[in-house]
Amino acid sequence: MASKTVHRSQPALVNAVDPLGRPIEPRVLSVAQDIAPQAVSYAQKSLADPCVAVNLLEEAAASVS
Repeated sequence: MASKTVHRSQPALVNAVDPLGRPIEPRVLSVAQDIAPQAVSYAQKSLADPCVAVNLLEEAAASVS
C-alpha cells in the first residue's frame, strides 16, 4: 500500500497525546487535526479560549482511540 503525503496549510493543532498523557491513534489524530481549525474558531467565538477547544478535542480523540 503506497503512503499518501498530506500537505497542510496550517500547522497541526492537536498533539499525539491528550493532556492526561493518553496516546491518540494516528487515524483518529488525522481526523482531529482536520477538524481542529473549525473547533478552535468556534471556541474563540463561544468560549474566548481556543486552548480549551484543543484540550477537549485531544481528550475526545484519546477516548475514541
